[in-house]
Amino acid sequence: WLTLVGAEFYCAGLREHDQRLQRLLREDVDGTVVLFPAPGAAPAADLALSPRRIVVLDGGWAQCKKMNEWLDPALPRCFVNATRAEFGGTRRYRGAEGRVQTAAAFVALMRDLGEDSAVVSSLSQSLVTFMDSFEAQMAPSGRLKVL
Repeated sequence: WLTLVGAEFYCAGLREHDQRLQRLLREDVDGTVVLFPAPGAAPAADLALSPRRIVVLDGGWAQCKKMNEWLDPALPRCFVNATRAEFGGTRRYRGAEGRVQTAAAFVALMRDLGEDSAVVSSLSQSLVTFMDSFEAQMAPSGRLKVL
């Protein structure tokens, strides 16, 4: 559903994608924010202005850390305060109660940036519905595991 609102997807490590993303990010460093809980990241709710561009990293934790390190350090980082309870049964991470999957973090970001509550509610409910369906399909097969 993100492509419906103008999102672009890039695959880290593909030279063409890396080059396009770097060019795009250089165009508007001040209007861009990276959703990643890096040291020095600000709470999204505290951002002075709504960003014109949001970079959302998705992958395993080690992969996301590498992607974050690859991005220009001048790009501001932000984080969200979210819990799995807010978004239904989002993916569970062993020993990390405060962590949520990327989709839930994005919904929380929209909330924290002051997006219309109806939009946030719709995104949140869509995520809950998806996760309920996903878990109902995967759990009986034994392919759903706690990371």
